[in-house]
Amino acid sequence: MKKRLLSLLPLLWTGAVYAATPALFGTVTHVAADDTLSVRAQPDYRSRKLGAFPNGAHVYIDRCRRVRRSRWCHIHPDTLMDYGGVAGWVNAKFLRESNHGYVQIAGRTNGCYVSLKCKDAQCLVVTRLLGDPTVTGLHTEWIARSQLTAANNFSAQREGEEGYCVTLNYVDDYRKKKQKTHHDPAYEVATKMTHALSNKTLTTLLSLIHPLQGIRLSEMVRFGSKDDKIFTRKLFETYWKNHQQLDWGHTYGRGDLIRKDLWHYVDSLSINSGSINKIEKLDKRLRGFPAQGLGTLRGYSFRHTNPRSGTRDYDWRGIVIILAPHQGHWYVVGMLRDRWTI
Repeated sequence: MKKRLLSLLPLLWTGAVYAATPALFGTVTHVAADDTLSVRAQPDYRSRKLGAFPNGAHVYIDRCRRVRRSRWCHIHPDTLMDYGGVAGWVNAKFLRESNHGYVQIAGRTNGCYVSLKCKDAQCLVVTRLLGDPTVTGLHTEWIARSQLTAANNFSAQREGEEGYCVTLNYVDDYRKKKQKTHHDPAYEVATKMTHALSNKTLTTLLSLIHPLQGIRLSEMVRFGSKDDKIFTRKLFETYWKNHQQLDWGHTYGRGDLIRKDLWHYVDSLSINSGSINKIEKLDKRLRGFPAQGLGTLRGYSFRHTNPRSGTRDYDWRGIVIILAPHQGHWYVVGMLRDRWTI
């Protein structure tokens, strides 16, 4: 027993490195209204004082250390210009810690990267926004916490560019919108279908087709044409694999016959998910989709509009997806290619 106590003494009385992954950011809190949080040269309240932070100050954490019964965090100096760029140690009990904010990544040029959260010494970082000008998705990577340095909207800016980062605003707005639509399972299935179309993954496509009603496809901009095609899951798989040519109607302009196999029809529907910049929930008319016996339907329009076009009202393409419920789940019952016509 005496040997065990002695073996613990170095951990209790020396500045052993704290094993838990340190947060990236901290906000000074719980300091008395007439007081400040001292920044020390060493993780010890008796060490030389280098500076001080008031309540509400945002700090940037390098690493943390357990000293006796206290936990201290070393503050990164480069992003603390409001406080003279001071670096040093602060008592972590006066910090509200977070992993959400701008970061720099070791070995990469700055890119307005945004950390979302950290777990098991890895942090989920947004490295690119998808969609232009409307954000339709976030490209994320899990990156080792040791490779990240906390930053602000100035220090995270791309090198050689003027101004400051605004990526965090777009990320937060996108996540708020995502939370609002997350309770809509029909929308989630429709989004999954756009990914399956883009990637041409047959197994996923089949799993999303209504198991009883199948799926109605149209080359027109509305449903209800005599040339609409209805496929069961089995029939869809058969036509997908045998590449049989099908008649889909006639073009709106010259009236030419439209002939293509199912694979190429799906290819004409697909839009890279990263380029979708407008999503609209359709009204009750649902582009003329016949709703008999299907219950309550949902419809969504996914579009890509060229933001650099001088005729943006006409320079776009999209897809309409119609869904119906079955045994507590939503399935796709209709799709058509959405586009400008004359």
